Amino acid sequence: MRYTGPKVKILRRLDLKELPGLTRKNPMKKRDKENEKKKRPKKQSLYSIRLIEKQKLRFNFCLTNHQFLNYVKRAQKTAGPTGEILIKLLESRFDNIVFRLKLAPTINAARQLITHGHFQINKKKVTIPSYECKINDEILFSSNLPRLEEKKSNQEKLPNYLLWDENRHIGTICQEISLKDPVIIQYYDNLELRILYVIEHFARQL
Repeated sequence: MRYTGPKVKILRRLDLKELPGLTRKNPMKKRDKENEKKKRPKKQSLYSIRLIEKQKLRFNFCLTNHQFLNYVKRAQKTAGPTGEILIKLLESRFDNIVFRLKLAPTINAARQLITHGHFQINKKKVTIPSYECKINDEILFSSNLPRLEEKKSNQEKLPNYLLWDENRHIGTICQEISLKDPVIIQYYDNLELRILYVIEHFARQL
């Protein structure tokens, strides 16, 4: 089942300052600094560490456990490093591309807009958030779209594989998704993600 509960609760559980795909809130603002100093670090088991790394991706991309497992299975069957391929598969999701184009504040918000039929891919309405976008796909949002976050026309704030045409209101995937892109590197550095632990978590199910 996809998580629909309190978002900040997840950030505190995973001990993260941010999880951009899930929420824009920062739990550190509400946390008592004195209590944080008194808090003793808990010794974690290897299973617990692996689970936390898996949950970072799962909650960030708003996936169910079953969906996540299917992505890991696909990544394993594809030639190349399983961890890198898994990230590329998740990054190519339609809801994530909308989020990367700054057309929605979170991936969860992007899911809602997509399912409500506000976006088109190559002039065809697509209402499936998990749709896998490909190179040269053009993402267009309808003129009657509700007010969103301020559109970002500055290309420096977008990954290099995405282009935004402010005049036509069209986003384009101009090249293959690259994990070496500075925006992507910074994004996952902030999550402190250790992708190998994610793959190891699913090892028995593959």
